[in-house]
Amino acid sequence: MKLFIVAGFLGSGKTTLILHLAMYFTNQKKKKVAIIENEIGQIGIDNQYLELEGLRVQELQSGCICCSMSFDLLETLKKLHDSFHPEVVLIEPSGVANPEKVLETISHSVIGIAEKKVIVLLDALRFKPILAAKLPFVQKGLEVAHIVVINKIDEIGKEALQKLISEVRTLTQSNKIFPISLEKGTGLLELMKEVG
Repeated sequence: MKLFIVAGFLGSGKTTLILHLAMYFTNQKKKKVAIIENEIGQIGIDNQYLELEGLRVQELQSGCICCSMSFDLLETLKKLHDSFHPEVVLIEPSGVANPEKVLETISHSVIGIAEKKVIVLLDALRFKPILAAKLPFVQKGLEVAHIVVINKIDEIGKEALQKLISEVRTLTQSNKIFPISLEKGTGLLELMKEVG
């Protein structure tokens, strides 16, 4: 089973990216996909629609999966594994979750996880003010990221994008940085090839 944690600050486009990834794995790769969603207080993914598409969605709403709900996350993974047998699991932690803690929680899973990756999604317009706030979960997320995705590139110029990419390179060990626009579909093909 492959597992992807799709992290990012509120409003960065995580849910939209997860939907693109889910459809890619389902339609292009013919994989069985499950989504675990932990968006506290947000409007959830349309479960009925996705289940018609062959996806399984599990919502966790009573806390954050990186701390108070870590046991619930492990239980949910086991239940999905035993009942649905997904080949790919996409986890959407809340916008304030620390992906490092989610990774740590998953390392205690009793089910077989062949591959686990953290995808951190950044908002090209809001990244600098968010970074300036020195939020530990933002910095930690970049430190553990396997793939960094910069969304909304259609809203900034090429020069600003190059500066942003250079700055992000100093904050992450990953050399896999993908500038995309979820709204326009720019860069999605390259990203999908990377995730597999």
